[in-house]
Amino acid sequence: MTESRRKTTLEESIKIVEWCLDHDKSYKDAESEFNVSYAQVYQW
Repeated sequence: MTESRRKTTLEESIKIVEWCLDHDKSYKDAESEFNVSYAQVYQW
């Protein structure tokens, strides 16, 4: 199984992490909301 990843800018990565924190969302929620892999968000 290959993870679908897309390149993100530093600013976009920060925005996604802030979204998780501000809305009490999980990495899995961010994965589907922003089309990034769980591993990417976990790594940030």
